[in-house]
Amino acid sequence: MKILLVNDDGYRSPGIHALILTLKAEHDLTVVVPALEQSGKSHCMTFLEPVTYDHFHLSEVDHDIYMVHGTPSDCVLMALDQIMTEKPDLVISGINKGYNSGGAIVYSGTVSAAYEGASRGIPAFALSADFTGADFTLVAKMFKAMLPEILAQEKDKLFFYNINFPNLPLSALKGIRKTTIADSQITEKMEKRVDPFQREYYWHSYDCKLAESISDEAGSDMQAIHEGYISVTPLKLNYFDEKKFDQMMDFSDVFSEIKALK
Repeated sequence: MKILLVNDDGYRSPGIHALILTLKAEHDLTVVVPALEQSGKSHCMTFLEPVTYDHFHLSEVDHDIYMVHGTPSDCVLMALDQIMTEKPDLVISGINKGYNSGGAIVYSGTVSAAYEGASRGIPAFALSADFTGADFTLVAKMFKAMLPEILAQEKDKLFFYNINFPNLPLSALKGIRKTTIADSQITEKMEKRVDPFQREYYWHSYDCKLAESISDEAGSDMQAIHEGYISVTPLKLNYFDEKKFDQMMDFSDVFSEIKALK
């Protein structure tokens, strides 16, 4: 297959290295990644300044890399509009250093890059593993083993899967679950600190232990990861809330108030 590999961690990421080394023998890979780490950039795009890229051979994986001076979404757009001469069969984003589950999906550059591919009609995967201690080579091999079955099931269909791999040896892994998105928000806050010159500055603070404890919602991605399962969550492009639409007022009274304004 022709596969576009992207991420939000940049070309130094062990996750993208593992994917390249695992997939390059059997697939035609185009690797397009940000020049700098872009974690938490969500679906940010560069509009008010030019976007450039560099092309070089990455000796660590013996493969060419395109390095975009922009966001993960910029990487996908640059790949599809400028770098690749043919539309890829698949977009794979990751392997991210850190789970993208629950509320983190909203902020994730990894998930958003996959979203950008799916929005162009290309089947897409967002892949993530633990922030500390993940065996990215094992994760890449597990994904490679899963890939043929998923493609056979989804043959000729557009899909967008978010997959999280728990930080466990193969012998301790319990299985694979199809999951929902945990109803939890990312547990960050702005923490005040003081530099050596006694000037105040602020940093996003993330409580890993709290994040692990806040949601074991039945059937969710976070529960699956905590219980030792690979989590596979189907995502969609349309944010429209059909249930809420059916319950909403018709706004006729509100409009009457507007018409009465002077």
